[in-house]
Amino acid sequence: MRAVHIYRYGKPENLTLVDLPMPKIRPKELLVQNMVTAVNPYDCMARSGAMWFMEGFRFPKILGCESAGLVKEVGHAVKDVKAGDRVVVCTGRRGAYSEFLAVSEDLATILPEHVSFGAGASIPIAGSTAYDALHDLGNIKPGQRVLINGAYGSVGSFAVQLAKLAGAFVTGVCSTSSMASVQALGADEVIDYTTTDIKALNSTFDIIFDTPSVLPFNQVKHLLTDTGAFIATLPSPVNMVNQLLSTRNSKKVRTVFAKPTPEKISSLLTLVNEHKLKVVIDREYPVEQLAEAHRYSETKRARGKILIKF
Repeated sequence: MRAVHIYRYGKPENLTLVDLPMPKIRPKELLVQNMVTAVNPYDCMARSGAMWFMEGFRFPKILGCESAGLVKEVGHAVKDVKAGDRVVVCTGRRGAYSEFLAVSEDLATILPEHVSFGAGASIPIAGSTAYDALHDLGNIKPGQRVLINGAYGSVGSFAVQLAKLAGAFVTGVCSTSSMASVQALGADEVIDYTTTDIKALNSTFDIIFDTPSVLPFNQVKHLLTDTGAFIATLPSPVNMVNQLLSTRNSKKVRTVFAKPTPEKISSLLTLVNEHKLKVVIDREYPVEQLAEAHRYSETKRARGKILIKF
């Protein structure tokens, strides 16, 4: 089977396509043939060595944390999945850049019949990040005003739609070329960051969700209501200090760390299946071009998900 190794941290060229033996499954595991896997910013950071403190120095490594495919075999103790089922797999941090994958049953979620493998593989990380930011950290309520920075990225496109489903008034911030698309996702107003300085807006928001993590909190906190929440996807020293200083009754700073569970992924997939949630896919690459997909991801210009096909 084909898989992608890294033998050391570094540039995208360090991603090496290799041929490996088929994995063997344990009693509570599934053998999944991956049809599609997704590229996430964490994958690029891990490959570069930026996440060495979490990934360690044991090589080779297979990166990738979400995929979708067909169950080819099940262990004798597997209860709720059978061979032939279509599933979404969330591995956590590693392993998804592989044509076949042995995973525990509790890491797989049934993919509805009418949802594509590509849409399924796009849901676990970005969808859960958007959901957790708005509901768990932002405590979003109907009628609130929510600003989504990076509104047509992989996380932002889900956040716009989930905020609307929650009954919020949504302001999306994006580039000129994405404005019509963000409006089509349901945003009540769209701001072009190339012509408008967000920090100079004459509005207040209950939630500011900075999906690319580029806004300095101290420069936008005046845009928050007195008990509003500023939420970023990546920790920074300044934000971490502000997070420690914020209190329950003050303007809060939070960093979202996605917690994709089968139940949450299933709920998001149901919304996709019911055409209430649209999955935005920017580009698809064959696995042989994974390095190019990493390079594109690192430009931070992707509009929606970047997928890899086996």
